[in-house]
Amino acid sequence: MKYPETARRASAMALSVFLLVVGLVRETVSQTASSSSPPADEQPIMLNQSWELAPAEILRLKEDALNGSGEAAQRLWEFYAGIALDMPESEYWVTIEAEDGSVLGMYSLAQYLRDKGDPACTIRARWWFERVVKSGQQPLADAAAKRLKDMTQYSAVLDETTPSDPLACR
Repeated sequence: MKYPETARRASAMALSVFLLVVGLVRETVSQTASSSSPPADEQPIMLNQSWELAPAEILRLKEDALNGSGEAAQRLWEFYAGIALDMPESEYWVTIEAEDGSVLGMYSLAQYLRDKGDPACTIRARWWFERVVKSGQQPLADAAAKRLKDMTQYSAVLDETTPSDPLACR
């Protein structure tokens, strides 16, 4: 069963909002950790300005991410979702981040797949949330456990549903 383009756009928007929140948290932690903050007139105008990447940096990060760097993959999915607004490319890099072992990447991918609304993606989202819980990394493990609990109300429907397109989540 195919979902309308509006559902895909809504899912892309949800990922963009999530990335913005992640960026804000990361920026706040970074600024708190520094001993002195820059003057107010030197503050970035864009909240996601730190996600901008030069072409040479993109190439280096791609190679690093494909060689197992979850941090490099995270920088790429933030760039493609928050700056380039290329959702298929951002989905690819958040998947690589999760596969590279990043718990944040696993959690982000699980949320993204859950929000797609496709039964096959929801099943895969459960699988990724379970990996986050097993990691024990807090607070993500607790958040993933809550998402899994919320998803159990739909588990009977999902277990009876044969995904129409098993490759829908690629």
